[in-house]
Formats: sequence, C-alpha cells, structure tokens
Amino acid sequence: MRYSDLMNVMFRLYGATRCYLCLDALSEYADISCGDFLAGDYDDSFRELTGCTLVVERTARGRRILEQAAKDRALVTHHLPLDRMSKRITGMAKGKKNRCIVRLWRRHRKKQPLPDYHFSLPTPSPKAMRSELLYRVFILFRGYRMRTIILRLLFSPLGEWLARLNVKRKKMFCDYHGN
Repeated sequence: MRYSDLMNVMFRLYGATRCYLCLDALSEYADISCGDFLAGDYDDSFRELTGCTLVVERTARGRRILEQAAKDRALVTHHLPLDRMSKRITGMAKGKKNRCIVRLWRRHRKKQPLPDYHFSLPTPSPKAMRSELLYRVFILFRGYRMRTIILRLLFSPLGEWLARLNVKRKKMFCDYHGN
C-alpha cells in the first residue's frame, strides 16, 4: 500500500473536525508551505527526491527566508519546474475547498459558529454538495470497531489489490502521475 493512499484513508478516519472547516488545503495563506514530495513514477532526477520535503514559497518573505536558509546551508534546494506541478494535488485541494464550502454553508444556515475567512461564502455547486455527502459517509466509519475493520482490510492482500486497482483507476480517469 502506498503511503499517500494510506494517509488519505487515515485522515478520513482520524481527522480532527476543525480540519474539515479549513479552506487552506495547500497552505496558500502561509509564507512557506511544506509537504511530501512523491515522485516515484518519474524517470529522471526527480525520482531520487521522493521522500524529501516539498517546500513552496508563497510570498516574497517566504522566498527571502528560504534563500537565507540555503545560503546558511540549513537546507538543500532543488527547483521544481512549473510543468511538474501535480494536477492531482491541485485537484485534491480544489475538492477539499469545495467540500469545505458546503460544510461552512451548512453551518451558516444552522447558525453555528464559523471560522472568519473575511469573505462571503459562495453558494456551493450541486457537484460539491454530492461530493461532500459521499465524504460524510466516512463519519459512519469513525468508531473504534469500524476503524479496526477498515485498517485490517487495508493491510490485507485484498486491501493491497484494491489499492493497485485504485491507482489504475486514477491513471485512467484522473490524469494521475503519482505526486
């Protein structure tokens, strides 16, 4: 089972409720954001960097901090060309934001407290509503017994087969290339 696939399931099973109300899927509001760099399917020098930390400068301040850290030899940098930007990651972020807007919109209608994002919430699309409804089904699996069953399945031969099948599905239908 791939680490990234396992983490997606683990987040759905164990993610904090407040994380489901966060619009900032890729830390766009930060000066610097960090994440896993998964490029095992590339054939060039980027493949060797799989497992390193992907660091993104989001502001001029973030750029200055990273440049100083590299100058001080506190880190080693490799520049990732824009054409290597992962469509899967940006698609994941868009989906997370759309589902979040549905949750925020629903909470707003129920007069429940909301984070203040300093803009008015757009009306969610029907597609986002359907996506969030399917995502909400995972709430049913967050109890101890269901988590145990799902984790046993994930680490079984059937779970391995389902994971490989899911990768094939993503390659066929989701422009998947592994990072």
